[in-house]
Amino acid sequence: MNILEFQAKNLCKEYGIPVPKSTLFSSVDAIQTKNLPLQFPVILKSQVYSKRRARSGGLCLARSHGEALDLASKMFLQEINGQQVCRILAEEMVSFSSGFAIEMGYDPHDLAVFVEASQSLKSLEENGGHPDNDMHVIRLQIDPMVGLIDANIFDIASALEVDRNIWGAFKLIIRKMWELFYSMDVLRLTINPLVISSTGEFYALGVDMIFDPDAIYRHPQLYERADYGFEQGLRATMKKLGSDYSSLSGRIGIISRSMAMCNSIKDILEEGGHSISELVAIDGNPSEESVHLIIQVLEGNALSEALIIHSLGESRENNTIVDGITSYLAQSKKPLPMAIRMNGIKWEKNNRESISGKIVFLESLGELPNWIATLEKGKK
Repeated sequence: MNILEFQAKNLCKEYGIPVPKSTLFSSVDAIQTKNLPLQFPVILKSQVYSKRRARSGGLCLARSHGEALDLASKMFLQEINGQQVCRILAEEMVSFSSGFAIEMGYDPHDLAVFVEASQSLKSLEENGGHPDNDMHVIRLQIDPMVGLIDANIFDIASALEVDRNIWGAFKLIIRKMWELFYSMDVLRLTINPLVISSTGEFYALGVDMIFDPDAIYRHPQLYERADYGFEQGLRATMKKLGSDYSSLSGRIGIISRSMAMCNSIKDILEEGGHSISELVAIDGNPSEESVHLIIQVLEGNALSEALIIHSLGESRENNTIVDGITSYLAQSKKPLPMAIRMNGIKWEKNNRESISGKIVFLESLGELPNWIATLEKGKK
């Protein structure tokens, strides 16, 4: 179950995690007729399910009320990854010099809870909602029966080189994050960045939450926040692109020529303890452009950290899928990791060589566990 950024930040406030002062608007008229109770400059944030909305104009800086009105007028006309912008969060800009990415989640492969953190000055948008793997990363496995203990927080603070003068405040924030994560049945809670303002206060600038699908039955307060229109919107978008779509709560997406094959691969991976995020069945006669757009939409949603593409047999449709993959890899600045099993396809030699550094070619599905293990090792 997914919730929008403003809803996630409201939950943070309920649990005592500081977030910037903000106001939510559902129309241009609301901004025009209401004085923003905020200090400029403000950040205007389109409320859609996409962690890379900045690339589509979903994040804008407004230095005055007039500029905010002008920008919002354009933003409300946007469609980002198949989702019409219906709400905008106006948020006071926070000046900061340092920040961190903190993620708490459940790893079905290890059947364990983990806390992962890194030094980061990248926003949630730039980093796809996950901690920055390039800077001082620490990953701890937490015994859910014991919970997060002070020694764990000490290890995180030390690894991130947190100033000892603010260890107390840092410890309080991590404790509150754990309380929210554990008590509300959150599958993954990410704050990126968690910044230290120029006045020495912590603020969660970017917040993302994915809940256990059954959490809504255990926590009635989630009913008002639940939004199943997210998957419905994706289904509609994928349908336009000639595909069937289903979202889950894992980390690896699967693309194949039928939903039956997607589910077969899903069953194989789940038996090995791996979690699946999305299933996409490319039906009919796809075009190169539609295949490119399908993968681009999955990248934009950032639900999947990697993709498995499986389509056997030599056919015009499969060659078109190859062309779409090649087109996507050529244009994406930070493409999703991919494992591809497409035996019988006429890969042009120059195509295969040009993309060989970006994807892994599989001879059999039995190679998937090793590929996933390599991905996990690269994150640690």
